[in-house]
Amino acid sequence: MSKSPYTPEFRAKVSQEYLNGVGSYDYISAKYEIGKKTLHQWVAKYRIYGIAAFVHKSGNTSYSSDFKILCVEAVLSGEGSVDDIVAKYNISSREVLRNWVKRYNVNRELEEKDMVVKLLKKVKEFERM
Repeated sequence: MSKSPYTPEFRAKVSQEYLNGVGSYDYISAKYEIGKKTLHQWVAKYRIYGIAAFVHKSGNTSYSSDFKILCVEAVLSGEGSVDDIVAKYNISSREVLRNWVKRYNVNRELEEKDMVVKLLKKVKEFERM
């Protein structure tokens, strides 16, 4: 995933314009030619972390497995939307969290299938007795 071409200062400025009531998401996203969802995500992060939300270290951010599970379960339990959880935990993007959710769900389905297969094997063994 590529890094944003927008500077932290620009993202903070645009977010602050929205918070100051300069215009709606539609107006400001059109003014600066950025996506409305992108602007929404910037504003949500800026509200919580200020400009620090946009300052990234060099390289990709790495997240622990426990952190990923915490975030995925927050989405799946209804604690918040993907965008809410991205902002709350300052995840680099909504796509990152969506991928975690997909992998979590696939793994859970695979684990359930494995459990069913093991159970069927035990049933067959019991029937042979």
